[in-house]
Amino acid sequence: MSFLLIINSLECGGAERVLASLANEFSSHRDQKITIVSLDSEESFFPVSPDVQIVSVTGSRFLKGPLKLLAIPYQSFFVSRIIKKTKPDFVLSFLHRANIVNFLDAHFLSRGRAVFVSERSVLSKSYSGFKMLLFKKLLKWAYGHADKIIAISRVVKEELLALGVNDDKIVIIPNPVNVTTHKVYSQNFHVGLPLKIITTGRLVPSKRFEQILFAIAAINKSFMCTLDIAGNGPMHDYLSDLAATLQIQDKVNFLGYVSNVTEILHHYDLFVSASEYESFGNSCLEASAAGLPVVVPSGTGGIEDIYHFSGQGAVFYPGGDVSALVNAIVDMYENNRFHVYGVQGHEHSRKFDIKQIADNYMQAVSE
Repeated sequence: MSFLLIINSLECGGAERVLASLANEFSSHRDQKITIVSLDSEESFFPVSPDVQIVSVTGSRFLKGPLKLLAIPYQSFFVSRIIKKTKPDFVLSFLHRANIVNFLDAHFLSRGRAVFVSERSVLSKSYSGFKMLLFKKLLKWAYGHADKIIAISRVVKEELLALGVNDDKIVIIPNPVNVTTHKVYSQNFHVGLPLKIITTGRLVPSKRFEQILFAIAAINKSFMCTLDIAGNGPMHDYLSDLAATLQIQDKVNFLGYVSNVTEILHHYDLFVSASEYESFGNSCLEASAAGLPVVVPSGTGGIEDIYHFSGQGAVFYPGGDVSALVNAIVDMYENNRFHVYGVQGHEHSRKFDIKQIADNYMQAVSE
């Protein structure tokens, strides 16, 4: 059996990580023939098995901004040529531009084949203005003709339904995590201070990192804790200045971009998120796989698809409520719940192991 996987690029990102993980799982353990078509560049940030063939669309790597959209017809033609050459049993695409390319090829060029796409974003939060109108039109048209749409969470499925996609075309398959590769936090209980907290993500307003800084300032009035922030983004200077204003600059460390956060998670005691919304919550799941308890906001969508209740390794607090965030962290410390929640989260993360998720993908495209 053979797969053709289409994606915008193989740069660092959640969709790229999932595609690389699935490609490796299929090729290494299932004797599948896998071809990846990258619309922009064949250079992969994530490790990809040498058994997986990677092909990039000639000339597309030099296109920027709106020109990438104008290149979609050409990219569809290129994909059609690859399909004729490799004759895959299934074609699956990731991310909006790749999904449109997938549909155009199936509808106009490689007629008669099935169209499988992976939808990974909350559309209403992804675009604005003209770009929102354009993508809503294109995706409604494309997804209306898809055979199966794989949504990564309930909130993503709800967005698809609002777009007009038929319910029977949608299947929810969460993102995977490779539990066996994580270095697991091994302390039976937290010993001494400071309490070491980590959070990750792009430094943008929707992640609400400033709320975590306010919480760290409040907690340090009772006991010492530190915060490491892994990620880059336009709010770096603002957050750095805020830490100085709150007089916690010596307690907060901006790590910048970290190529493999899973390698350092086991050095911390607690993972915290304050996101306004998440289509899934990859960083939270990675923390649980590493055996860290997580403190996360309610009402964010995708995170609540991972942890249905607090006994699965997560403590929820009302999103946007800094006092509630402070109380959740203080309660975790004062009642020494790190080990209990860490073990629960690690065991819960096994439900998202790459082998299980790969089986779910196989079932979805084979039905």
